[in-house]
Amino acid sequence: MKEKLEKYSALTEQIKKLSQEADEIREEVVSEIGHKEDGQTTHHFDEFALTLKGSLARTIDEDEWKSIRDEIPPDLHPVKYKIEIQAKQLFDLLESVPHLASVCSKITLSLDESAYKNLADIQPIVWKQVASCVTEKPRKVGFVLKKKKEGE
Repeated sequence: MKEKLEKYSALTEQIKKLSQEADEIREEVVSEIGHKEDGQTTHHFDEFALTLKGSLARTIDEDEWKSIRDEIPPDLHPVKYKIEIQAKQLFDLLESVPHLASVCSKITLSLDESAYKNLADIQPIVWKQVASCVTEKPRKVGFVLKKKKEGE
């Protein structure tokens, strides 16, 4: 048993080191080639196709949003509301709908990224207002390397 555990431990250490080395090479390749901030590109090399996909994590500042939301038509609001409610509160709600806000355990506001992106195309002026409430941070770049089949 001891030998198996030692071998397992040694193999997991090798995997960890190889994974770190692969991550370093990946970062070097991304840095050398470059990538779109929000989109993907595929690069073709002799026997490889490398797809890099950049994306942004977008969040909306709730206080800033509240300060401008009345200026924006409701059908253009690029936000989602998530309501969490306790089971007992749900039954109470069914009996008295006017007290919706008071029975909700939690209301969470989040950015509807698809609606936000569409807003840039259909209503650029409104999008600019909303953009002042949105924070964008780059996510880790997607990296897909595929070996081409013969004839590709």
